[in-house]
Amino acid sequence: MNSCFHCHEQIPKNVKIHAEIDGVPQAMCCYGCKAVAEFINKEGYCEFYDYRGDSEPLLKAQVAAEKWRQYDEDINFNSYCKATSDNSYKVSIFVEGMYCSACGWLLDKYLKQQLGIQQVKLNTITKILQVEFDLSDIKLSQILTAINYLGYQPILNKGQDKGYLNTQERKLALKRLIVAGFGMMFIMTLSVPLYSADYSGIDPTIRRFFSLVSLLVATGVFFYSGVSFLNNAYRDLRNRHLGMDVPVALSISLAYGVSSWNVLSANGATIYFDSMVMFVFFLLAGRYVEMTVRHQGMSANDALESMIPNSVAVLNNGHIKTVPIDSLVKGDVINVESGGTIAIDGEVIHGQASINESLITGESQSVKRNVGDMVMAGTVLDSGSVQIKSTAIGDETLLAGLSELLQKAQLQKPETLQLVDKIASWFVAIVLLLAAATATYYSIYQADKTLITVLAVLVATCPCALSLATPAALTAASVSLMKQGILINNLDAISKITKIKYWFFDKTGTLTEAHMSISGITNFSHLSGAELLKYAAALEHHSSHPLASAFNDYYDEQISVKQYHELANKGIAARINNDLWKIGTHKWCELDAAQRINSQHSVIYLSKNKQLMAVFELQNKMRQGTLQLIQYLQKQHKNISIISGDKTTVVEAIAKALNIKQFFAEQTPEQKINTIHQHQSQAHATVMVGDGINDAPVLAQSDVSISFNQGTQLARSASDLIVMGNSLQSIIKLLAISQKTNNIIRQNIIWALVYNLSVTPLAIMGYLSPWMAAIGMSVSSLFVVLNAKRILLH
Repeated sequence: MNSCFHCHEQIPKNVKIHAEIDGVPQAMCCYGCKAVAEFINKEGYCEFYDYRGDSEPLLKAQVAAEKWRQYDEDINFNSYCKATSDNSYKVSIFVEGMYCSACGWLLDKYLKQQLGIQQVKLNTITKILQVEFDLSDIKLSQILTAINYLGYQPILNKGQDKGYLNTQERKLALKRLIVAGFGMMFIMTLSVPLYSADYSGIDPTIRRFFSLVSLLVATGVFFYSGVSFLNNAYRDLRNRHLGMDVPVALSISLAYGVSSWNVLSANGATIYFDSMVMFVFFLLAGRYVEMTVRHQGMSANDALESMIPNSVAVLNNGHIKTVPIDSLVKGDVINVESGGTIAIDGEVIHGQASINESLITGESQSVKRNVGDMVMAGTVLDSGSVQIKSTAIGDETLLAGLSELLQKAQLQKPETLQLVDKIASWFVAIVLLLAAATATYYSIYQADKTLITVLAVLVATCPCALSLATPAALTAASVSLMKQGILINNLDAISKITKIKYWFFDKTGTLTEAHMSISGITNFSHLSGAELLKYAAALEHHSSHPLASAFNDYYDEQISVKQYHELANKGIAARINNDLWKIGTHKWCELDAAQRINSQHSVIYLSKNKQLMAVFELQNKMRQGTLQLIQYLQKQHKNISIISGDKTTVVEAIAKALNIKQFFAEQTPEQKINTIHQHQSQAHATVMVGDGINDAPVLAQSDVSISFNQGTQLARSASDLIVMGNSLQSIIKLLAISQKTNNIIRQNIIWALVYNLSVTPLAIMGYLSPWMAAIGMSVSSLFVVLNAKRILLH
């Protein structure tokens, strides 16, 4: 398939549009590109195509409007933008006026054409736009100006204003709905005598008066209640783009325009003010209910941020004072009583408490926290009282990190959504063509029914429900999974995971607990066991491998380690007092074969200058929920394997305990990747469950990857899904929600297609009135959103 000479988009099948550039006919994908290309050619700017290479044309951002320039000032810029790398920043923008996926397509396409824009992500359900940009090429004010230029209102907010914005949006929508409702009732009351005038002998003067009053009321409804449809359609047409409100605006404009002409010219022809106002009312009613549903729990950020209290009790010189959360600084000590919510990440310095961490982990059982333990923002004290020294506040807390990851996931556009958007974008053009064909037919054979039938066709066939079918379900699923303690890095994983048969599990830190204990020490040196443990702990102190956790209690900070080097799945080497110490595998420590120890437990060797000093035997217990998950997957006829770097005897023992037939032991990271790749080369998609840090390469290789919370490493995790709790049973919940999401997406798409395909012929044949079509369109969109919200009830 050829690509468009101007925009490099693929040219749809059977489209044959050409523009002459420098005397040579060039293929175009649409008449919009043809018009722009011909303008460039006419103005003598054809050099544009010579310099751009293979990339899409980048437009230098227009000069920022005065009202947006305040956001370039440091105090404002730093409040709303977050640095991602040198001179690159990320900003989240609430887009007022966006109403469908077609709006998202327009924003995405236009912004990506601006010089300096690196990435654009958009959620059409929550209306949040995230833009990454290079400050050296484009300013924040220019981005806001570009959005505003398309006809949308960009609003910068830090999250706390989102509830206010939602409330204002609902109030405005309710006002327009009320005006349309009163207008509909009034005009319907006047329409009764007008429709029955031929039989009741109504005086022509009275009839004329009723018609003029109807015109007056309909004008108010059209220009106030219907203004959102008109503005949206005007913006779309101005940008040479067919959005969902184009057929809606066209239908109410036709009804109002023709009826107004008939009234003012007093030609006695039929007026359609009643149909127009009913149409506006039912559409607004449907969108109002849909908006209310969206605002109730569809935003991941709202769900998290609502858990943080607005004020905290700060301990200062022995006195407790309540202050706003915004006034806290690192190092402040706060007091939290039973029933209170912790607002910061910090360390308990006094007291003890049972804390409910279900918001973070998804596990409802409370955990004990004492002096020295770390606690997280958003968790709740079930009992006790503690004083906490803050180590992270605001955007630095783990809860804020979860919020950012959730927003990132919701802004993704998975393959299923891209396909639906493509179908919906063509659907509007088909609607307009059908309406034109219907108008042509009826004007020849049944002229008196032309307008009313065309109005019904325009409304009934609009694909609003289709455009909402997938994003509404995926957004609801991401929030539902968050409530179960599962974070999403890749939205596609939700729909993929239940369809995959081949599952691979790491052993240490995945099937077994992350924290290990030392079950035995074999000493080959003159040093005591306690001294050997201190040297081993000094080497393992900076390692993130689960085996290192066994030595945490033996760390002595007086032992200085230099030239530290760690090799994944091998071990650690470093110099202590000019001696080369190594800890890890037998081969890593360069020992003789005779010095190998046989054990059913995990074994670590410690050497000094290539001399064996000690052998540590480590063990850990099975992770909570492991047996239940494996049995669940086996009932689902999944193919389960263990893939581990640990020795064969240890891995085999775990495999037998879990009734897993296939396992791969003593695997290097490269061998793990090769094992996954072999299955993928046979068209077998794979799921990998492992340690989010040490198994990063194999997690990245797998089609879907799951890891456990790595705390500060959370944002850098290579996995698609992150389990925040300690139990593998969370994955059972994940699979259930994934299956339900797939079912609901399928139901929504089938419903939307069946509705459009069944109602279209009825509208064309004249069996549907415009108001009936308006009700059908509103109900179909509402059904999709309400059906998606069922995921939140899981």
